[in-house]
Amino acid sequence: MHHMIPIIFRDQFGFGISGMVLEAQFTSSHDKLLREADDMAESRAWKQIEAERAKWSAMLPKRSAELLPWLLQQSDDVTSNLFAFCVAATLDSVSGSDRAHPVNTLCNVLNLDMTKYWMATQASYLNHISKGRIAEVVSAALSADAASPLVSSKKDQAASMAERLLSETGWLPEVLVNREVPRDYSLASSETEEEDSDDEEGSREEIGGEEGQ
Repeated sequence: MHHMIPIIFRDQFGFGISGMVLEAQFTSSHDKLLREADDMAESRAWKQIEAERAKWSAMLPKRSAELLPWLLQQSDDVTSNLFAFCVAATLDSVSGSDRAHPVNTLCNVLNLDMTKYWMATQASYLNHISKGRIAEVVSAALSADAASPLVSSKKDQAASMAERLLSETGWLPEVLVNREVPRDYSLASSETEEEDSDDEEGSREEIGGEEGQ
């Protein structure tokens, strides 16, 4: 934590502490997440995260030289909760494709309900898709009749109308609904190699048996 905290709270500690004995790497996802979504700063989840960040920032010492002595004086409850926040601040679930993602393992464990944190608005989704797709979404979330007026509207009008129509539906795009977890590649490779090895050994035994007959 002595190494992690200055990275997560860079505004407070600058560029971290040099000359660390522990060889470990941590990357804060804070700035990346803000770049990925133009409405991130206004989202409910982000506001909760920033409130938590502000709470810890107020508790932490202002100088890096004071950090370790401060940590040693804290209770287990304080350090465990601070550690949990720092770990959470390194999570990066941004993906360039709609496929199984490792973060879904955590989502499934926490039983995460994204309807509490995300809504289809113009900024978050509707301005970034075609008018035809907007109509499809409204049709799926409500009905074909509800989507019908959107077809003859201009794109910006359709997006505005769709935002109002979808506001109480709890509709989520597939990327936020799909909780598929990718199969571990190294484990899969290992299992495949073992199966191939067993098959080869079995084949050799069969051949040897035939030759002995």
